[in-house]
Parts: sequence; C-alpha cells; structure tokens
Amino acid sequence: MASEHMLGPVDAPVCSTCGLRPVARPGERCAECQAPTRPLNALGATAAPDEALAAGQVLLGQYRLERKLGEGGMAEVWLGHDQQLDRPVALKVMATALARDRAAVARFEREARMTAGLEHPHVVAVHQVGQSLGRPLLVMKYLPGVTLSTWAAAQRPRLEWSALRPKLAQLVEALEFLHARKLVHRDVKPSNVMVAPDGHVTLLDFGILKAVEGEQTSQGALLGTPLYMAPEQVLGVADLDARADVYALAVTVYALLEGALPFKESAGHPLLAEKVGSQAPTPGAKRLPPAAVKVLMRALERDRTRRPASARALLSELDRAFDAGETGRGPRAGLVAGVALGVLVAGVGA
Repeated sequence: MASEHMLGPVDAPVCSTCGLRPVARPGERCAECQAPTRPLNALGATAAPDEALAAGQVLLGQYRLERKLGEGGMAEVWLGHDQQLDRPVALKVMATALARDRAAVARFEREARMTAGLEHPHVVAVHQVGQSLGRPLLVMKYLPGVTLSTWAAAQRPRLEWSALRPKLAQLVEALEFLHARKLVHRDVKPSNVMVAPDGHVTLLDFGILKAVEGEQTSQGALLGTPLYMAPEQVLGVADLDARADVYALAVTVYALLEGALPFKESAGHPLLAEKVGSQAPTPGAKRLPPAAVKVLMRALERDRTRRPASARALLSELDRAFDAGETGRGPRAGLVAGVALGVLVAGVGA
C-alpha cells in the first residue's frame, strides 16, 4: 500500500538553472552558476497565471479544487478535496496549451498507465485517471511535507551523511522497485522527492518515466533536468537504462552534502558540453571524504558500464566510504549551501 501522501507546500524560490541557490527576485544572477534566475515553485517549474482552472471547481464530479500547488511544462497540480471519501488529494491536470497536442497527450496518458500500475510505499500512488474540461488528469494521494532539498536546507549549518542516509535508503528502494520493472525515472533530483513530517520519503513526478524497452524519445527532445542528466540521456540514446538514474542519484548526493555541483562548470550548455565531452568531471569537494568522492565520481562516469550497476550498489559503496572516512579522519562536517531544485526541460516531440 502506498503512502497516504502526495505533493506538499510550495518551496522557496531557487535558481532555475542549477537549483542550488535561493533567489530573491526574478532576473538576478545565481551565485552558483551566474545564470539569470526565475522563481520556482514546489514542482521545480516556473509559476504561471491560472487560466481555465479555479478554486471551487469540481472535477470528475467528485474532486473540488482548493488551491494550486504548482505548474510545470505539461500540467498544473492542485490540492483538491475528495467529496465522496472526505480526504485531500492532489490533481495533476494537463496544461491547456498541450491538451490539443497529440504527442503531449500520449505522453501524459503513458504516465497515467505506468504510474497507475505502481504500488510501493515510496512511490506516489494514483487514485484515478480521467478527463475534465477537455484535459486529461491524474488524481493522486496528497503528501504534506517538504521536498528533499528543502529538508536538507533545514539541516544547516551542516547536513551529515548519518542524517541523509535514511532518506536516501528509502529513495533507493523506490528506484530499485522501478528498475526491477524495467522502468527508468529519468528525472531523479531533490525536488522530485518528498519528505513527510514523520520522515517517510516518496518519489514523485513520473511525467517522463520511460520503459527501458519502450519507444525512443523523438529527435530534438530533451526530457529531464540537464544538471542531473546522464551523458547518454543528454545524447538521447534509445537504450536508456537504470544507470541513468544511478548517475542522477550521485549528482543528488553530491549536491546535497557538498552544496555544489560535481562539475567544473555549472551554467547551462557549457555543463552539457562537459558531460558529453572527452574529459571526466572535475570535482572541487571540500567537505566530502575522499573515499566518498571517489565513489560518486565513478557513478558519474560518462561510460555507464563503469558506474555502479544499481542504486542499491551505489548506496552500499557510499556506506563503506563514509565508514572508512569516519574511522580514518574523525567526525565529518557536511554543509548544505542551498536548496537543490531543478527545472523540467521538455524539447520538441513526444
């Protein structure tokens, strides 16, 4: 039985390029990557004016809209109330602009089919799939809490491995569940992980979930968050597999514990060029023990055959690395320098 939770409150604005530094005003430059920034909401997407949907509307004859939680490139997410079962729900409703786009509708319906069949304590559960006002929608469990990035930022002035590890273990369970079913999430990042008040972790946002043996993304499409994407995902290879999620998991761990990205450049296209180029990432770790950095750098190899074979294998290697670091160097201080939220980037095509 999946957790009784879904999307929670809106997070603080952060950089729309790297997701690591809180920003005060649209247009100011990020201290981490120097890119012009835009405020982001809890879904890691820029907020947009409400159009067709409004509080008080009832969808599918059962779900009353309470307030908008956020809006991404493909959909709006609303807090709703199930009037029949008297419980809060989250409704993900396709964006009006995409409702007439066959490819976009097909992608949304694919998400609905895949997500509706997933039942796991650490994977968000779907109550119902339908259509209202001419727009496809998903009705999901509501999750009060915060994203993993916001939770990590609250651990200031330091985030220790011992505190992150229980959350990471739950995320790994969710990924192993998906990978055993030959599914790749393709957008693993702190803003797609919710932490409930009791510490329960739930993996969110399956909008770009892909079957390993499924269709190839159309040429020109870039689905995912570039700063967390594996090189093969950037290149759009057809046979994407679990090792792409392992790569994103390694970026997540590094960013949360180190407070910076594991690359020498962190602004837009230069970063993508570095990922698919010939040289390895150049980390500047200051607070991670060397053994842990070595493990994470192996998980960030461009050649996926050199990465840990699974999320669980990466976690096991990190456990050994941090144990060795604590034994050899004494207490380790990890620092979170900011909130790690990303932006969903969708290219042309399905």
